[in-house]
Amino acid sequence: MVTIPLIFGRLTTGDYTDKVALDLQIDELRAKIICTEEKKYSAEYHPPNKRSIGNAIMIELKDGTVLDKAEIKYS
Repeated sequence: MVTIPLIFGRLTTGDYTDKVALDLQIDELRAKIICTEEKKYSAEYHPPNKRSIGNAIMIELKDGTVLDKAEIKYS
């Protein structure tokens, strides 16, 4: 769910197809991704009365530059 928007600038139901899944760019980028659990997001997701789906992303470029962390909170 991260690679498609980073490569194509979108994520729609049309992206959940075999044709899109076979694009080699997706596997190439996916191999560079390190995914870690943010405990607070998991804790806020489980309560049925909240079901928060917060997320964050931090991107490091080839030259070592680290972009500012982007975080989306849902409350």
